[in-house]
Amino acid sequence: HADHSRVSPAVWSGCFTALVLLSVPLAYALPVPVLASGLVMKGAVLCVAPVADLWNRVPVSRRALGALGLCLAGLLLALGGLPGRVPALGWVVYAAYVLGYLGRFRAMRGQAKSLSFFATEHLVTSCVALVMLILATPFSADLRTGWALLGRGDLWLVGFLSNAAGLTGGWLLLTRKECSWTVPLNRAGAVVAAVVVVFWAGGVPTVGQWLGLGAVLGAVWTLR
Repeated sequence: HADHSRVSPAVWSGCFTALVLLSVPLAYALPVPVLASGLVMKGAVLCVAPVADLWNRVPVSRRALGALGLCLAGLLLALGGLPGRVPALGWVVYAAYVLGYLGRFRAMRGQAKSLSFFATEHLVTSCVALVMLILATPFSADLRTGWALLGRGDLWLVGFLSNAAGLTGGWLLLTRKECSWTVPLNRAGAVVAAVVVVFWAGGVPTVGQWLGLGAVLGAVWTLR
């Protein structure tokens, strides 16, 4: 039967995760390069990882701090030289994304590898996000257009892959390790994916992006 002692933190975590879920597509819809938005958000979450540990009164190992520094340096290197200025709305969206993760880190504390917590969190996330979308639909022509595209198979595939990434990343965050250890490992794939996206779009990664990739791989090696 369900472990009711864990329902309340899971519900809070689900609500905060809904902020993350909705802010990501909003960020990618901004007049800012997708790569830039992705790296800004990942880097910001890396910065709040130690804050979450301090909030949860969790000691942070030197290895975790070293990996955190390498991963953050990698993101900054990869971000360097990318075009585009972030509008005011963009910073609001980025703040919602970071707030969502900070609240999630707080709620996850002490829930290591709890399947009941994980299942409840994702159920609440889906329900809260769906309700928020429905309530916002009358005020957004883009959302109304989006509902009309539900029959497109490629969008279902993108949604499935996005959810799979969220599930695996969330499961990693539920370890007993401090956030300063789990977050760099969770975010490391962002820089790797960013370089792949550049190749996929027919471009060539900059020197900064290659250096960033090297720094992130170094962070993963540090956490082995």
